[in-house]
Amino acid sequence: MAANKRLSGLETTRASAPGKRPQAHAGRIPASSLAAHDADLLAVARKIFCENGFERTTILAISREAHVSPKTIYSRYGGKEGIFGASIRVRADDTVEPLRAPITRKDDVYAALYEFAMRLLAVTSAREAVLIQRLVIAESQRFPEIGEKFLNAGPRNGVRLLSQYFGLAEAARYLTVPSPELAAEMFIGALLGIPARLALIPATAWYSPQERRKRAVAAVNLFLAAYSIATDA
Repeated sequence: MAANKRLSGLETTRASAPGKRPQAHAGRIPASSLAAHDADLLAVARKIFCENGFERTTILAISREAHVSPKTIYSRYGGKEGIFGASIRVRADDTVEPLRAPITRKDDVYAALYEFAMRLLAVTSAREAVLIQRLVIAESQRFPEIGEKFLNAGPRNGVRLLSQYFGLAEAARYLTVPSPELAAEMFIGALLGIPARLALIPATAWYSPQERRKRAVAAVNLFLAAYSIATDA
């Protein structure tokens, strides 16, 4: 597999001839490909966490599946809790990417919120995300650290970045949001709604792509009706 081939580069070392020093760059991954290696490793970690749960997942199991050494995982993520949190954050970072777009006109706000809404609905309705949430709910009482990792990497991170975006839109005089953090929580709550909770029950259906689009439009329109500043732009 291509992913495993890229991951094997994490362990690459270059043999040197007897009596000669190894070159300084031996075994080092180019910076341009480091993100791809990390993405592959974190994808493997999420898969194993989903299959085995947190308690029964080991660094050794992840390292074998990903074809890297346990030492590499410990040095990059600190341990099982660290790689669990990182595997959640990489998905969350992709979800909030539309909020990093510049705001130059009022339509930019609608476009960014709609794209964020669609990504959030797609991510949270994916089987992998549902399994991760079930894992956290089932095991966080015994392992409270994974509950904190999940909240910090996912929901809290999303609320923080969305509230920052509302602040930028307010500074650009396209929105008026007295309490950005509360508004962010309400927007996400309206977007995900009751079906997000029901999805945690096995065999419960989630949104279809058509339903996701309908829900995204409704949530964005509801939010902008409450917080938009009337302009001619």
